[in-house]
Amino acid sequence: MKHRHIQPDPQTMAEARAQIRRLQRELKAADAQIDTLQKLTGLEGVDGYEPNPRVEQMYGWLHTVLHPLWALPYGDPDLRNQVHDTARAILVQLVLEGKYGIAAPLEVRPADIAQFVARQQKSLNNSYPPCVICGEDRITHECHIVPAADGGPYHHDNLVILCPLHHHLFDHHQLTRTEWDALHTHLDEKMESARLYALHVRYIALQRWWETQ
Repeated sequence: MKHRHIQPDPQTMAEARAQIRRLQRELKAADAQIDTLQKLTGLEGVDGYEPNPRVEQMYGWLHTVLHPLWALPYGDPDLRNQVHDTARAILVQLVLEGKYGIAAPLEVRPADIAQFVARQQKSLNNSYPPCVICGEDRITHECHIVPAADGGPYHHDNLVILCPLHHHLFDHHQLTRTEWDALHTHLDEKMESARLYALHVRYIALQRWWETQ
């Protein structure tokens, strides 16, 4: 039995070739988009990356995780900073949700260079803003509300001025009720994630401590 050779319809063949070319263009565009996303998220050029234990010991896990982002060839420092700040904000959101069950908004805050420069100038001039609890101004600290260990940014929206004593008591959840009330009035102006952390983590820990006194 002889097989009949069927000639394809020219119009069908033309349509098939046009579809193949269209799919090839779409695939090329998708590959370009993937390359761009890899650059923005730090997934390109960091294969085999292992955190440096010394860096982690000195600066903490968050700095270590974000460190590869600084090595990417962005070309534009502003873009690099935006990627870094956004990645930090995402990690903070994930930490607060996973570690404390706090549904915090995504709040991107850049490193507060003006705040840092002002702090250095005050230190040189031996002139400090007063502690918001007791008014001590001989020496005061900028205290993180959301700790740096949990990704809290160095930004005035996440900082509160405390003297060394109240800084220590704040970090170890040993403020008195009166001291907490004095501090709490200064939290309303802070970013929402900092307020949520203060209320659902620090305040809860303080309540447990008050019960033992």
